[in-house]
Amino acid sequence: MNDTTIWQFTGLAAATAGIFLLRSSWQQRHKTPARLVFGWLCILGSIIAWSQTSGADKGSALGIIVVVVIAVLAVTVTAVQAPIRERRAARVSQNKPDQTQKPGYARAVKWWDGLLVGPIAGLSAMSVSTLLFVSNRSIGMEHTANLTVAMFAFPLVWAGLAVLSGADQNMKRKSLVLMSVGVVPLMGLTLIGR
Repeated sequence: MNDTTIWQFTGLAAATAGIFLLRSSWQQRHKTPARLVFGWLCILGSIIAWSQTSGADKGSALGIIVVVVIAVLAVTVTAVQAPIRERRAARVSQNKPDQTQKPGYARAVKWWDGLLVGPIAGLSAMSVSTLLFVSNRSIGMEHTANLTVAMFAFPLVWAGLAVLSGADQNMKRKSLVLMSVGVVPLMGLTLIGR
């Protein structure tokens, strides 16, 4: 067994352990940061191990692909094993509606939330991944590896921003965060372009 094969098995085992630790951390009732931290450290170790197989550029990109594939398999297995739950009946509020709100206010908030989660978060994620691509190219990263990293960064950043905007109840704060995440990388791109 040569060194490359050993690094490949190490990277595969570390990625599997990392995804397992992250999944178990997500499932436990009493959240402890230990599994979360060790899970991310295992994933980082996996990418470092894969970088030893075919260089820092192509190996790192391959390591990211392996981590994503294992994560997709873990999500698929979880979805297949999960019992089908009956849909809960919607709770009818006994409180009287707030008379200060206009009738279309709730619809307008839902529409704006959808805009934040969809196009605005997507554009912000695109600017982040573009800045990542241009920065990596300026330091000399190989093109295919750079493109792979940017392609995987885009949906991950988009998903993170969508979760953030969906979880935060403060409309002004989450709007400001999303706009900043989109505008700051664009400013960085103009500086790199000079």
